[in-house]
Amino acid sequence: MAAVKQSCLSANTASSACRRRRLEWSLNEKRIADALTDAESTLKKGESLPVEYATMLINACARKRRTDEAWDWLNKFLHAGIIPDAQLFNTLLYAYAQSADKAGLDRVLNLMHTRRIPPNVVTYTIIMNYYSCTRNPAQSLLTYADAVECGIVPDGRMNFQLLEAYLLQNEFMLAVRHFRFMVTAGFYSSYALWALVHGLAKAGKVEKAHSILRWTRRAGLATDVRTYTSLMHAYARQKLGAKVYRLFDAMRKSGIDPDVACYNVLVWTAVNVDKCVPKAGQFMRDMIEQKLQPDVVTVNIMLHGLVNAGEIERAAKILADAQIFGDVVTFTIMINGLMKLGHRGRINATAIFDHMKQGHLPVPDIVAFTVMIQGYARNRDTLPLAYQYFADLLTRGLRPDACVFNSLLTAHARFGDELTAVRLYSDMLNAGIKPTVETFTILIGMYTRQTRSSSRRSAEKAMHIFEDMLKQNIAPDALAFTAYVKAFVKGGDLTSLRKLLAEMRRLDVHPDTTFYRGMLAACVSYPMAAVSVLRVMLGSGIIPDARCCRLARQANLQLQRISESEWAVSGEGTTWYVGVPKPAPSDCGNGIDPG
Repeated sequence: MAAVKQSCLSANTASSACRRRRLEWSLNEKRIADALTDAESTLKKGESLPVEYATMLINACARKRRTDEAWDWLNKFLHAGIIPDAQLFNTLLYAYAQSADKAGLDRVLNLMHTRRIPPNVVTYTIIMNYYSCTRNPAQSLLTYADAVECGIVPDGRMNFQLLEAYLLQNEFMLAVRHFRFMVTAGFYSSYALWALVHGLAKAGKVEKAHSILRWTRRAGLATDVRTYTSLMHAYARQKLGAKVYRLFDAMRKSGIDPDVACYNVLVWTAVNVDKCVPKAGQFMRDMIEQKLQPDVVTVNIMLHGLVNAGEIERAAKILADAQIFGDVVTFTIMINGLMKLGHRGRINATAIFDHMKQGHLPVPDIVAFTVMIQGYARNRDTLPLAYQYFADLLTRGLRPDACVFNSLLTAHARFGDELTAVRLYSDMLNAGIKPTVETFTILIGMYTRQTRSSSRRSAEKAMHIFEDMLKQNIAPDALAFTAYVKAFVKGGDLTSLRKLLAEMRRLDVHPDTTFYRGMLAACVSYPMAAVSVLRVMLGSGIIPDARCCRLARQANLQLQRISESEWAVSGEGTTWYVGVPKPAPSDCGNGIDPG
């Protein structure tokens, strides 16, 4: 009898070991369903599982974003008598953090507290990561302080989360200081360098980001192509093409090979900064020589440059030769270029768009419909077709945005159809679509086109539109102010014009020379209005260029520079002296702007 019992016990042990091996194999092969079935079978037989197996199962559920199922399994393991460790809880904690599930996060932490499992450095790092992902850097900093107070020694990952919190809170000096500490403490990583450079560049502190990269290189630390690409992109956005190319050359000299994203920045710079499509084409050829395949972003940038240059046929050839099936952006760029080529171009654009609607090409989105509406809204004769595409857009269940309405508003404003434009604006508001600053600029511009006999009434209407814009908490930009100024200039209302210029300063709108040039062009027939514009311009520290001086002369005004800090404006038998403030010194030493 004892021999039989011993035989059964050995068989059960062998069966248990077999189930564990099968479970381990399923986990290693990422066969999650089989692993969960084996785990369920094991627990039903009253057998236990090693805590590392339980951790692997919960991690498998978490990776599939099945956090509720992972939570249920955690409770099953606990009821089965598995003694959990911090790693088991951290696995589920990380899943909730990645899902931005604060309730789940708190639930796991409370369970850890109930089970008297102290959080470790990984636990605090996950919590900090959650707060960073949810854009709450203040809480991330408090979590770091709590961890240190509890005797936790921060490791490299926790220090990186602190760096990220400083960047999210715009504490750039602290971020730079902490990065230097990470280097000294041996926690440096190229990812941390990229995060710092990217954060500084995104905030407009490109020179400071560049100085950090140079310091890192001098220290002999490893850098990667992603950091260089991020900095090149920042210089490209600032229209500093020469710095983009110098940075690229420096990267190549340091032995770092460019990737597709890096070449895309070069192509974008050539197209949008240098306005030189041949140079962009050369970068594409260099890219192919480096055995890098241009992606859809590369093709879209090239198409955009060629379309803007009017080389539609060449753009079509590049699209055909690229051997890349473009996305909806690709074909939208082509349609946009064709719509600008008159009747024949519109026919070809319509053919491409019809193929997109039929499903032979990527399905058109709201931007593609907007391009078609804009194209047909340019002429009065084709405006009904624009409304057909608008109806088609609604039929397909797409919700029109402000850009769609702005396209139609622009057409009616250009054609002087005030009643339809106002009705369209009302429909836009009734549909719950918030107008943009462009919407108000179009409406204000429509009233400034009225004849001089009705200019006083037009100025009043423009004033109501401007007030409506402020009521909706939409900050007017330089173009909106330009349109509004023209309404007062045509109405001869200099008092309101001066108030408007003062309002512009109050709203912290800082126009450039181009803006003032446009206002002076509108004031050529109104010398006193031109005087007001020039006085504001000079008082803002903007020196008139040659074209501004020529416009002033056309308004029978004389501009004279008395000294570096004073100008004189003469006209209508009067001379006005205007002080020109000196530009504020920039903090170039550390790359941090004042305030």
